Amino acid sequence: MPRIKMLRSTPGSEDGLSTNLYLKDHEYDVPHELALAFITHMGVAVQVRVRVANPEPSEKAVIEKVPEIKVEPVKPVVLVTEEEEVIKEKESVKEFEPKNTRVYEVANELKIPWKEVIEIAQKLGIEVRVAQAGLTDSEVEKIKSARK
Repeated sequence: MPRIKMLRSTPGSEDGLSTNLYLKDHEYDVPHELALAFITHMGVAVQVRVRVANPEPSEKAVIEKVPEIKVEPVKPVVLVTEEEEVIKEKESVKEFEPKNTRVYEVANELKIPWKEVIEIAQKLGIEVRVAQAGLTDSEVEKIKSARK
């Protein structure tokens, strides 16, 4: 099991059943998969090497090769200011076009039955089923130009 040191407190599960809280600045022996997740995927831990001063050889000692965990750099998080969020929100509102014209209003304007307006709209790929359905200004223009 690799030994890791947590850079920030993070919940994690060794067995997939129970969740433990791994605290910042503490060291833990965790399974390889969890260490890999904490280090490479989440970037919340670093691998720690434990060194023993003057190890004494013994006949029963078994040397175990611990797989090295490759650490890839964590992608930087882009912080967005409140002004940028407001600008993005306004741009998304511009892209949204309200459906404020009803099918029957277009039919009255063109002096044709509303069923015919629905047929034209469906041929243009506009999803309309009833006379009370709303249409955007661009959809109304498409219907009017197709009618001419």
